[in-house]
Amino acid sequence: MIKPVKMKKIYLAIPRRYETEVLEEIGKLGAIQLISERATIGEEPENLDLYDRFLRIDERINTLTNTLYNIREKFSSSSQKQQSKPTPQYEEIKTLKTTLNEIKMYVNDYEKKVDELTRRVDMLQKELEELSIIKERLSLMQASDIDINSVGDHKFIFVKVGLLNNALIPKLDEYLRDFKVVYDVKQVKPRESLVVIVALNEYKTNVEKALTLLNFNEFKFPENLPSNPKEALEDLDKRISLKINELEDLTKTVQEVRKDLRSRRDYVGFLREAKASLLRTKNLSIVQGWIPERLIKNLENKVSQLTSKIFYLKVEDPREDEEVPVELANKGLLKHFELLTVVQGIPSYKEIDPTLIYSILFPIMYGMMFGDVGNGLIILIWGFLFYKRSKPFLGIPRRALNRLGIIMMIGGLSAMIFGILYGSVFLDETLLHPLWLRPTENINGIMAIALEFGVAQLIIALILNIINNISRGEIKEAVFSGKGVIGLVYYIVGIILAIKLIKGGLQLSLFLTPDNQPLTFSALALLAIIFLSPTIKHIGSHHSLGENMIEGFGEFIEVFLSYITNSISYVRLAAFAIAHGVLASFAHILGESIGLLPSLLLVNIIVILIEGFAAGIQSIRLIYYEFSTKFFKGNGTRFKPIKLIITE
Repeated sequence: MIKPVKMKKIYLAIPRRYETEVLEEIGKLGAIQLISERATIGEEPENLDLYDRFLRIDERINTLTNTLYNIREKFSSSSQKQQSKPTPQYEEIKTLKTTLNEIKMYVNDYEKKVDELTRRVDMLQKELEELSIIKERLSLMQASDIDINSVGDHKFIFVKVGLLNNALIPKLDEYLRDFKVVYDVKQVKPRESLVVIVALNEYKTNVEKALTLLNFNEFKFPENLPSNPKEALEDLDKRISLKINELEDLTKTVQEVRKDLRSRRDYVGFLREAKASLLRTKNLSIVQGWIPERLIKNLENKVSQLTSKIFYLKVEDPREDEEVPVELANKGLLKHFELLTVVQGIPSYKEIDPTLIYSILFPIMYGMMFGDVGNGLIILIWGFLFYKRSKPFLGIPRRALNRLGIIMMIGGLSAMIFGILYGSVFLDETLLHPLWLRPTENINGIMAIALEFGVAQLIIALILNIINNISRGEIKEAVFSGKGVIGLVYYIVGIILAIKLIKGGLQLSLFLTPDNQPLTFSALALLAIIFLSPTIKHIGSHHSLGENMIEGFGEFIEVFLSYITNSISYVRLAAFAIAHGVLASFAHILGESIGLLPSLLLVNIIVILIEGFAAGIQSIRLIYYEFSTKFFKGNGTRFKPIKLIITE
């Protein structure tokens, strides 16, 4: 639970004829992370290009599905959108086992079919866009009472209609003043105006050149449209409707292909990933990977059954220099609190997993800052709603939201417990007698408790860092560094001196009294060792003395200052508890003006939304910055076993 799951490195050699069956069983077991770095020796895996072609077809058909959905959303009318259901984003997919010959058949058939479907979709999209543009232009002409038949070439004159950028309207008269032209301008868009131009045919060439220079967007219409704009619009709507129906038929065809491919995609993707990691000789296939120690026997039994005991399995412990994937061993509620750990990073294989510690510290600190029976109940209910939610919320994935809900529920429960200890229910301190203390009535006491809690946390953090360093074989770091044994002893000595100083009235001369001199000189000696710790750690290395001194000075300053500031940071636990009591008093004072019930309702809403959120943030901050920075690096990689679930 504190340490990640124990991992082993395996080498599994099997006859090549059993290759696919064994890989399938490994996928079903879901317990091996394959090592993908292949050696240059041996034969290349077969059919990888075939698998890639299949997966590319699947990607193309998914892209085509999204394209069709976007076209339908853009061009369909409201009634058509209601009749046509959008493409489901989340659907259950059956994973079917597929033979090599079937994969070849799908690739040969569907590559050409997807090419043809893509061509048809592109053509349909282009036609709909053209019809949409024509419809928009007809609407502008209808608003201006212009018939289609009036546009074009006539016996003595020609008529042009189109859009012109508003900034170029002043240039229009300048460009056309030398020709016998009549035009009308009507602004129809924020940046464009509708321009109708009438001129003699003899000036047509010159007028067209001038309009080209002005980037005139001339309206062109199909010859078979009715001349009346209203009738023409009705005709266009019919044409668009026919195209939408064609689009629906095309969508059904694409969906059928997509469903057929998706049911086999996971299996083909599994083969692609698994076989790309294999080493091969003439007769053998070799699997390399990481597996939890507890599952080795299970794997051995499965492979033995499949190969009739014709296999070789070698199991090794990780080498010191190997990066071992990490599987965290948290179960039950701890699995949900794992969210607090993985947001910060994945613990390395030889590092303590802090999830259990976080799951204890977070609720205690949250409850201590936000101790209120009623407010805690609201947070608990809020967390329960998050836990039960089946869709993402504010960009937070569903699984993360469910885990956050559990954390909120436990935080709310802790707030209720501390509310009983403080005697606070929805900011009312008259309903319950405190079983422990009221923060506003015992400020020194609650602050002392907060500091003691912080000191205990920092001592635990330093002990954890020592354990981590020993686990990694970094003995000098574990002993001499500011976060090692020397740093821990210095911190404890410093705390004792600080207590004596506070009890003595903050007289600095107390450091040199006969009773305190051993502690004072011990603290100075320990700081000196911390200053020299880089030199001690780098004995026999190529580091220069100057580099060691600079590093030592930095560590000296960090230890001297950070231990003080880190300890004082825990005062915020008391500050929030006191602030909650002050807000309770404010609610009663405000109640004299607007009534006690409205006042309590208003202040409680503010407290839940602001203080409830802030208490959670501050609890996480104390865990991440004051506590875990002393021991947690989080530079590990998560264990990602290859998995295969065959439905049929």
